[in-house]
This record gives sequence, structure tokens and C-alpha cells, in this order.
Amino acid sequence: MGTRKYLSGRALVTYGLVFGVSLALAGCGADSPSGNESAKAGASSGDTATAEPVPQTRTDQKRRSDGQVELRQAAQTRAANAANELPPLRVEPPILDFGFIPPEVDSAGTVKLVNISDKPLRILAVQPTCKCTTLKDLAGTEIPVGGSVDLEASLDGGPNPGPKTAAVKVLVENYPRPIEVDLKAEISLPIRAIPAYVNAVRDQNKVGRIVIESIDGEPFTICSIHGKKPNLMNFDPETDPPTNKDIYNYDLSEFELPYPRYL
Repeated sequence: MGTRKYLSGRALVTYGLVFGVSLALAGCGADSPSGNESAKAGASSGDTATAEPVPQTRTDQKRRSDGQVELRQAAQTRAANAANELPPLRVEPPILDFGFIPPEVDSAGTVKLVNISDKPLRILAVQPTCKCTTLKDLAGTEIPVGGSVDLEASLDGGPNPGPKTAAVKVLVENYPRPIEVDLKAEISLPIRAIPAYVNAVRDQNKVGRIVIESIDGEPFTICSIHGKKPNLMNFDPETDPPTNKDIYNYDLSEFELPYPRYL
């Protein structure tokens, strides 16, 4: 009887019936119990066998626990993927490049937002990341399957020369993450300097070189830099013909403190 609990429920029932039958057969002897008593014993044995619960093994418990963990992980993965899903929009061109912009001059440009999904997409909002950018409001615009809409943006040139970047966020219905359209430009006069500025804080970069070039490729002549004769690399403006690019060797020790804001 000690091994019976490791058998399946069906095996336990069969064993109880066989055990009851063998008791009934033994009743043919003189010392055996009566038929009624044997039947009662067999019925009792069968009832005990079928009523006894089958204990769950550690393997079953571990399998069920692992299954619950896998379900939770799958649900978390689906939720994370949904939260990170971007709208199915293709930006043409990928970056809105305004090129060179003169200081204090606004420049406008356009990119297309193309619906590459199999269902219409509705724009909820468009928002710039910089106050220097103004947009045509597209809130409520629906883009059909395979269709497109123009995103028009204007960028303020600003007073300071150098590269300028911004972005526009486009929020689409049923997509928690917005798609971003990158904007870039360079604020420049017809002659620009590379780099556009020198970081001289804490006596950094006191000596160095600056490339000075025309943005249209036309030749020019540098007459002076901050009222002084320019120290140009391998070029003498008094004897050499104009070029479209010069390299200026600067030394900040030649200037009195505080340093001038512009040269």
C-alpha cells in the first residue's frame, strides 16, 4: 500500500478493484470472511483508492511556475514594444537642410510625410523643439494609405554665425512615440570662419588656426583682421592673387584682456 500514492489516479482505481476481487476469491476457504463482509471490504478499499488525492510533484510545480513567468515576460515585452513603436511614416528627405542662412534672416523648407502602413494615419499634433522654428499646423490631418502630406517649417537665422539644429515632433494617433524630423542650417556671411568661434575660457586654445573661406567658392582678399595685417599660412595678400580659402594663424596673446567678442 505504501507505493500506491505514486501511481496515477486510474492505476489506483484498478489496483483497488483487483485487491477487492482477490479478497472475494479468498472467501471460499473455511476461515475466510463471509461474502457480504468481503464485498464491503472490497468496496471500502475501492472507495479509499479513488478518493485519495494525487500529490503534485515538484516537477509539475516548477513547470507551472516557469509557465507563469514566461507569460508575464511575454506580456511585458509586448507592452514595451508597443510603447516604443514609431508611427509608420517615411520622411522625404530624411533631414530638412536649409543650407547657409545669412544672420537675422528666416528660411523656409518642406519635407513630405509618407504613410507606409496599410491603414490611414491621423496626425494629432506637430511641435518644434526650438522657438526659432515655426510650423504649418497639421493637427487633424489624415494621411491615406500610400499618401503623403507636406510639413512646412521656417527657421530663424539668428545673429550668431555657426551651425544650427532643431527638430519637429509629429504625434500620430494610436502611436505613443512621436516621429522626429531633424532640421539643420548654418548661419553665415558670404565669408565664413571654421570654426565659427574659439573657446578661450581658462586660457584654452590661445594659439591655433582658423580656415576662412567663401561659401560660394568666389576668390577674395583679406585686408586686415581686427585692424592688423593678417598672419596667413603660405599666403601674402600684398603679392599673391586672391583665393577662395585662407588659413589664419591666431595668437590670443596679441590681444588685450578682456578678449574681443568678435574679430
